[in-house]
Amino acid sequence: MCHFIDFASFLAGAGPTDATALAAAGASEPREDDVAATVAFADGSIASIVYAALGDPAMPKERVEVLGEAGAATLDDFRELHLYRGGRSEVSRSRRDKGHAGELAEFVQACRDGRQPWPVEDMLAVTRATFRIRDRLREAAGGSG
Repeated sequence: MCHFIDFASFLAGAGPTDATALAAAGASEPREDDVAATVAFADGSIASIVYAALGDPAMPKERVEVLGEAGAATLDDFRELHLYRGGRSEVSRSRRDKGHAGELAEFVQACRDGRQPWPVEDMLAVTRATFRIRDRLREAAGGSG
């Protein structure tokens, strides 16, 4: 889930400040595979992240919805982007790009330049939020799980 928290942090332009979560009970999959989390960010934004192993294979594997004062967007499988602004919509489609190649290129260049490619505090904030979610799930399960 940390990658989704990191992505939401990028979209918000702010670091996470709090997080909570619940896991689905009675599912055929392990509890950690079906989780709904809420993450608060320093700018007042919130993200609802549903991480689920359930669903039909015909559905897009990943879906991101962003709602804001200036418009809204949906992104399916990092391939199809729908933008909504001013009562109009537009769609763009491309090859799936989750940013892996760009991230590796940035890391290699940072190694060559001898610089830190991403602020350490940003990475720590995402890690802390991820651990908060894990801890909330363990508390709800009644143990250290």
